[in-house]
Amino acid sequence: MINLILEDGTELKSFKIDEVDLKDIRNSNGNSIIDTKITEQISIELKKCEDNYIGTISVESKQIIDSNLRFNRCKRCEYLEESREIKKSCDEDLNNYSEKYIGKIVVVLESPHVKEYDFIRKGKRIPIPAIGNSGNSLQNNFEENFKRIFENDDIKDGVYSIILCNAIQYQCSLGVNTKKYRDRLFIVLWFMAELNKNFLKRIKSYQAAIVINLCTNGNHEKDPLIDKNKQIKPYLETEYKDNFISKYKKSTSIKNLKGLQRDVQYQINEIVKDNKACLFYSGSHPSIRKNWQIKKL
Repeated sequence: MINLILEDGTELKSFKIDEVDLKDIRNSNGNSIIDTKITEQISIELKKCEDNYIGTISVESKQIIDSNLRFNRCKRCEYLEESREIKKSCDEDLNNYSEKYIGKIVVVLESPHVKEYDFIRKGKRIPIPAIGNSGNSLQNNFEENFKRIFENDDIKDGVYSIILCNAIQYQCSLGVNTKKYRDRLFIVLWFMAELNKNFLKRIKSYQAAIVINLCTNGNHEKDPLIDKNKQIKPYLETEYKDNFISKYKKSTSIKNLKGLQRDVQYQINEIVKDNKACLFYSGSHPSIRKNWQIKKL
């Protein structure tokens, strides 16, 4: 068992893990814990991975006429080296150029994993969203995907800023195989720590013109709490139903817990109440396929 502490002081007690994973689970600085035996309750601080301003695309007559995108590691780290603080630089970029933007495009992933925590500046680890394979895939395929959108949808001419964010800004995988703890910790943080509300607040603050949900569907198959003879759905029902369904509206059923992308989309749909002009899209996680595609919801 380990205790997990968020940056706001929220503490999640007795999160069950495999003893063999303890040495690989990362603390707030991205370092591994050396002890391999759970002799006492260990507390780990989870470090937040702030949303990131990625750049811009310019649209005219359903064509991208210019772009300045920094999805991949090389372009982003070079840019961020010039900034003292990630969140501050993102906020300043958005504020300084807000008058030039016709709208914001928000790209949503589920949570940071390992590569996001290995950027070091002045001896300090700085979490940055999607600077591994996902960032490379987004860099290589983002414009091509948007060309398809422009062909079918009424996208206004102008300059759009791009924001990359994680639905949960903490490392739900704990730095090990994503099939072990990521989905369980995501659900615990999403509902019990109410980080779904934090996500909705962030998304609403951006007043996005377009939101693209690229979260993974998830996979619990290696979670140590799962009986190997059970299916995922019964596991979710027994472990989560009493705690989580009450957080949803009464009409929500257990099926909403079957995939992370669906949970996040449920929250994204709330934006419509305040921003009816916003366009919504979803697609496969960019790390899954080299030629990932998005579709309108």
